[in-house]
Amino acid sequence: MNRTLRIGLSANASGPHTRELTQAFADASQWLNRKAEFIWAEDGRDPTMAARAAVQLANANVAIVVGHLSAAAALAALPVYVERNIAFIAPATSHKRLNPSGWRGALRAFGTDTRTARTMVTVCPPGAQPVVAFQHQTYGTALAQELEAVILGRGEVPRLIGCSLPLTARALPAQTTTLYVAGIHEFCIEVVRDARGQGFGGPIVVGDDCFTPNFVNLCGTVAEGTLVATQIVASRYGFQQDDIGSVIEATDIDGYHSTSLIALTVALQAVAQYPDLRGAELGHVIQQTSWATSYGTFGFNPQGDLVGLDDVAFEVRGGRLLLKHFEVAASAGLSA
Repeated sequence: MNRTLRIGLSANASGPHTRELTQAFADASQWLNRKAEFIWAEDGRDPTMAARAAVQLANANVAIVVGHLSAAAALAALPVYVERNIAFIAPATSHKRLNPSGWRGALRAFGTDTRTARTMVTVCPPGAQPVVAFQHQTYGTALAQELEAVILGRGEVPRLIGCSLPLTARALPAQTTTLYVAGIHEFCIEVVRDARGQGFGGPIVVGDDCFTPNFVNLCGTVAEGTLVATQIVASRYGFQQDDIGSVIEATDIDGYHSTSLIALTVALQAVAQYPDLRGAELGHVIQQTSWATSYGTFGFNPQGDLVGLDDVAFEVRGGRLLLKHFEVAASAGLSA
């Protein structure tokens, strides 16, 4: 019998990345040609709500959950999934301590802050006085720490400026050479506007959460020249290593849709093929298997991280993203 596949989804109810997740669910089930449904639990991008959402999904007896798009939510939900033995795939969370215990039921279908920070600094060297403006939340703080480590490794000492939304005016040091911004895209928009409003004309670099049409469109002309570093499925855009200078229209940016689609395609196949497995056992099987998706075949490394995402950086030009940096992760040994 071609039974209906059932999994859990959790994220904040509104926002572009949540729409990417739910659209990816529809796309994955259509590509698999299987009837599928999801149980939804709202996490509000908040640790307390995320833990409650995890309990709700565990009580609904789902075998696997995909979602928790923010680091704070994912980190808060994971202990519940460990205790209740529910497998979990994070399609957007880049925090390096997502799964510190190495529990086999947790996997990541995205890159890490370590990779993002390295790309941010590679595409735009710090100069004599780099500044890292970071949001006072889990993702922003973690990415800022990674940026600090990479910049220190290059022999420069960054100045770290912690901020919260709504952003208050903060004067950048007059000698600032490069501004790195760590936080969700709504935060980065405000920092870019504030920095340009103060007359800062140097380079600004932002991270993976800004790989969304919202960042380009809402920033408007002040985003011009901003560099965006992330990890993508290169085949989604047809990129090759010699395609520096290629462009993506803002309307074609899919944010975390690609990694959500991979995570959901894997999750749905896993519950179809192994209906009696749960938690750590199901996660272990997923980690040991190569999975066909609409973007090709993907697998996970021994740390539970997706292999095959490429490190890229774009420059915002005229409402489009111009490819400035492309590093093939698999061939360079950078899959984790």
